[in-house]
Amino acid sequence: MLFAMQKLSEAQASEVRRIIQAGNLAGAIEIHRQLYPPMGKGHLRETDTSDLRECLTAPLPIFSFCSDGELLELRLRMATELIGGRFTLTPDVNFPWRHPMTPKATVHNFFASIASFRNVSAWRRNKNVLMARIQNSSCGPCSSCVEAAREYELADLPSIPIHSCENINTVGCRCVAIASKIHGVHP
Repeated sequence: MLFAMQKLSEAQASEVRRIIQAGNLAGAIEIHRQLYPPMGKGHLRETDTSDLRECLTAPLPIFSFCSDGELLELRLRMATELIGGRFTLTPDVNFPWRHPMTPKATVHNFFASIASFRNVSAWRRNKNVLMARIQNSSCGPCSSCVEAAREYELADLPSIPIHSCENINTVGCRCVAIASKIHGVHP
């Protein structure tokens, strides 16, 4: 079943940004639902307030080279893009991206950071995962990522994306953290 995906107009993007900045995440979600009505199970996962909260608050060690202002701008941009159903970032006059990380890598690394943070936080909170493993991508992991690919206690698990990844500025680090030892489950 095909359907047309709208894009946020400039006015809608400005409004979404304004209400996200004001902390009205429910209002941003309402705009999202008007643009992308829920289609039912098995289809696109609907954006919710926890998605936006993660965009705005999750630690992003991979972006430590950004100033506080740049990082806030990046978070707001990404949250707005999430509401608009796009995962793109185009540097422009309002956001001069002076760093070596490409826009494509920025998007990939940003959302990889958020996804990893969400998973590891849930594992720690639920106390169900005892150990986790860094898993490399099957298409060309760099030597730093290959070295990081092993099992860790949760407290020692490196943040994803891997800081020393050689792909960080091009396609972005493609490593993931997976649960490897689960409480009560024996091999």
